[in-house]
Amino acid sequence: MAQPRWCLILNGKSAGDDALREAVATMRERGIALSVRVTWEAGDAERHVSEAIAEGVDTLVAAGGDGT
Repeated sequence: MAQPRWCLILNGKSAGDDALREAVATMRERGIALSVRVTWEAGDAERHVSEAIAEGVDTLVAAGGDGT
């Protein structure tokens, strides 16, 4: 069975959060191929999503924003 491929799109303001870094490490330890892409300016999230879809990721997760 192929390893699940996930992409986390993260608001740059949250990139240094220790709990988030621990969560990413835990997911990777459990066999999830998790790439992390950080947004810094307008349009980054859309670009990251398009690239992840083109790469065939199984799951997209957005985190670290203001909740909108």
